[in-house]
Amino acid sequence: MRILFGSGSHWKLNRKLASSITWREGSQKAFEAMFRREMDAILPNLSKPGPMCLSDVIRPYIVNVIVTVLRGHRYPDDDPEMQHLLKVLTRLDDVDLSSMSTLLALAFPRASSKLCPSSPNLHAISSDMQSVVRGWIKPDAPTRTDKDSTLISTFTQSEEYKDQNTDDKEMVQSMLDMFFGGVTSSMSVIEYLVLFLVHDPKLQTRIQEEIHRVIGKRQVTLEDREKLPLVEASIIETLRIGSITTSSLPHVSVEDTQIGDYHIPKGTSVVASLYSLHRDPKHFPEPEVFKPERHIDANGVVTRPKSFLPFGVGPRLCVGDTMVRVGVFMFFTTIMQNYTITPVEVGSPPPFSSRLRIVRRLEPYQVLLVPRDSELKDTN
Repeated sequence: MRILFGSGSHWKLNRKLASSITWREGSQKAFEAMFRREMDAILPNLSKPGPMCLSDVIRPYIVNVIVTVLRGHRYPDDDPEMQHLLKVLTRLDDVDLSSMSTLLALAFPRASSKLCPSSPNLHAISSDMQSVVRGWIKPDAPTRTDKDSTLISTFTQSEEYKDQNTDDKEMVQSMLDMFFGGVTSSMSVIEYLVLFLVHDPKLQTRIQEEIHRVIGKRQVTLEDREKLPLVEASIIETLRIGSITTSSLPHVSVEDTQIGDYHIPKGTSVVASLYSLHRDPKHFPEPEVFKPERHIDANGVVTRPKSFLPFGVGPRLCVGDTMVRVGVFMFFTTIMQNYTITPVEVGSPPPFSSRLRIVRRLEPYQVLLVPRDSELKDTN
């Protein structure tokens, strides 16, 4: 993943071009419009009775937004290529980067089918996705237009990129990084946040009351975020305790450095443990407790301490952080506005069982979504 792990002039240019899309002025409003459009499409699927795995429901919603950012167009419903992408992501869900079989498969790709026949083939998944992305960037692709503010058009219109690259390899890799990173990060935050509230129904009720008081039944907007401190603090607390990204990406010291008692020689790779940072009791008392109130000051304003770094730090800060934050806020607030989420079996919420995929992800779990209209009628 070149935006993630690369270095040098190519990496700097790729990151510059990618961040120009996600961090440009007006990007949050653009993302808001994309996510709202997908929410309108997804709400009917959430109204179906019976247990559901939220991951399966939200995956197309997240995919279509990120595909729109990359190429400028969402997939129509039941599009064959969309179904193919969803199958690829489902295969990726089976990956466990902490397992020996996965590590062996990565180290010996040619022998992986014999060494680890039951392990997902990451090289095959990557190759599959590269083929899809190359179809997007072909000059004669039916959805291709270099007039849109997409990642494809940003690369193709950059004279600097044309000068540095003789083929589209860099563009393909950058798009894969944003696609996989954006989808998996967004899904993981939502999965953790929902499960925390299934375990704490009183907090869920307080969040719903805040949303009802501020928004009522109208559509959620990004302007509502600063008026919903408990919602925003719950998202921040999920990013902290969920530790979606368990460590920073590798940095390399450019000169001999002293950090506290540690001497870091020039050329040394350095990785920061964000998981440990977010559980440091010096910064977060009772670090294992899900407590959104810790991020709200005496005046009711949401705060973010310097020790809160869910998307990394420095030049390798995740370029998709803005998109993820907007998507999670829009999805979560809309869900809480319309539904109460309960365990399938009363008194037995799913456990917090996780594994390390591209990011830290929970094992799939099922919940029940109860329409709030029916709840309100029952209380009248």
